[in-house]
Amino acid sequence: LVNKPQAVLPTTIPLATDDSDAGQQQTLISTTNNAKIEEFLAENCNNLQKYASVFVEQGFDSLESLMQDLEEDDLLQMKVPTGHRKRIMRALNTLKKTEEMRIMRALNTLKKNEE
Repeated sequence: LVNKPQAVLPTTIPLATDDSDAGQQQTLISTTNNAKIEEFLAENCNNLQKYASVFVEQGFDSLESLMQDLEEDDLLQMKVPTGHRKRIMRALNTLKKTEEMRIMRALNTLKKNEE
């Protein structure tokens, strides 16, 4: 069983001590995840970061959720133009393959270390 990578959250956020802190913490996490989505779209999809806020509004609030759950039909419903849909899906598929290869290398390294 291969675990899928988890979204990396900022380590500088303090643990919530009451409800107001929890709200602030959630805002910081959302802002960080939104920034990661924007960065991914800017760097891997030829400056399509304008869709980051649309993804977050539709519940795709992390790169992990984009990789695992976003489908071309979702992009159609969001009225993302064909060329942009293709760029986004191609970049997500490349990211998935890269993550799978990274996990396989890590598992192989662990296996070799156990021998």
